[in-house]
Formats: sequence, C-alpha cells, structure tokens
Amino acid sequence: MTWCSNDTVSLYSTEQLDGERLVVESGRDVLDLGSFELRIPAVVHPEGVVRDASGPVSGAMVGSFWGSVGGMQGPYSGDATTDAEGRFRASLELYGNPEPLVLLAFDAMRTRGALGVWDPRTPKPLELELVPTTRVHGRFVFAETKATPSWTNVYVTYTLSENVDGVPRTRDERILSWSSKDATFDFRLPPGTYWFDGYGTDSLNVKQELRLAPNQAELDLGVVELPQTIVARHIGKPAFPWTLSDARGLAKDTKLADFHGKWVVLEFWGYW
Repeated sequence: MTWCSNDTVSLYSTEQLDGERLVVESGRDVLDLGSFELRIPAVVHPEGVVRDASGPVSGAMVGSFWGSVGGMQGPYSGDATTDAEGRFRASLELYGNPEPLVLLAFDAMRTRGALGVWDPRTPKPLELELVPTTRVHGRFVFAETKATPSWTNVYVTYTLSENVDGVPRTRDERILSWSSKDATFDFRLPPGTYWFDGYGTDSLNVKQELRLAPNQAELDLGVVELPQTIVARHIGKPAFPWTLSDARGLAKDTKLADFHGKWVVLEFWGYW
C-alpha cells in the first residue's frame, strides 16, 4: 500500500504493488521503482434544502459524520451550512465504489434534526425536515470492578438497506462518534432506529439497538457496563506459567519462577 498527500486532497493506491516481488540485491545502493499512478478520490457534492414546519431553515448544519467537537456535537466531515433559503451544498471524498451516504442535519442548538440518504449514483437534491431530537446520554463503568475507564468511545451506526445487482443487502454506516475521558456520552439524534457501539480502554465492545420515537425528549441509558479484556482482568495477578519453544541463552525447561527477584521484560508486538 502506498500513501501520499498534498495540501488539498489525499491520494492513495492500494493495488499497484499487490503481488509484486521486491528484490534487493547485495551491494545495490538505490532501487528505483519508477513512477506510479495514484488514484484521486472522487469528490461529490450532496445538496438540498433544510426545512421545518414553518419553512426553510437558515444556519442549519449538515454533515455525514458527527462527533464531539470542542465539547459540542458537530460535524467531522461533509459539513455545510444552509443559506437564507435553507439550501446547502456539501463536499465529500469517496474512496472505492460510490455508495449511498447518510447525512444528518441539525439546527444551531441540536434540538432539532433530520436524517436523509443521498445516492451519488443517482444524485438528487435532498429535502430534510427538522423535527425534535432525542438526547441520548449515560456513562460507562467496567462490569467486573465498577471502576471508570480512562477513555471511552461510542460509535452510532445507521443500517442502510440496498439492492445490489438484484440482491438485497444491508450495510451499517457510521454517523456519529462520541469520545470521552470521563466515561460519559451525551448526544442528540432525530427519531429512528440506530445501533450503539460502546467501548473503552482495556474493554470489550457493548452493542445495543437504539429506538428513538418521535417527540421522545430523552433516552437515559444509565450505567453501561463494559466487560474488561482478559489482559485487564489479570493486571496485578501472578503471571501465567510459560513453556519455552526457543530462547537465546535459556534452557527450554526454564520457568518464570527461575527469575524470581529479577526484572523481566516481555515485549509483545504485532500489526494490523
């Protein structure tokens, strides 16, 4: 995989080196791989109008992915603000095949919102009507110790139903993220059905459905318990016995207890 960027747009290529062997000959200082064509992500422009029961809404914000921005719910990407006639035109980079996009619109106080789906393959102006939003809030603790994680995050996804080449399928689209260092979450969403996916430092994920009814002012999830990872559950406890398959300078029958009273550093590494 090769990545590069400039000041205005990210460029990437994921296939140009697939299956190619890289041979470095002894004594060779420079290996010139030549030039590569980098695919430029497509930029699309969802547009439309935001209204409420009384007409167009100016100053509403529209975005494809929302989160905590400076302590307030704001758009991370695709953001646009409606003009005096309630119209907006956003800009989004698409990587891969064009697929339908979920857009959220909110007024300045996030007390009213709307959700719409825009398809770049058959682009048509969206008409979004703001309705009262639901405040979703709560806090996290570890299920085993009831202690507070040092960092937590929530992803909210919306399930899209599509028909691809005559075959129905569903796809979960992330529409909101809420990170916190005090293990709390507090965000607003328009009526609908969503998935709540919470996790944190040294914890496993907890996923549950959110069903928000029209004119539902609040959904208090209370205390959400996060299961700790197996590593976190054993912090401070005696280490497991080990079996050596090979180690430089150590006999294969060496046991961890043989190092009692000495410093032992174990390094684990990996990639993803």
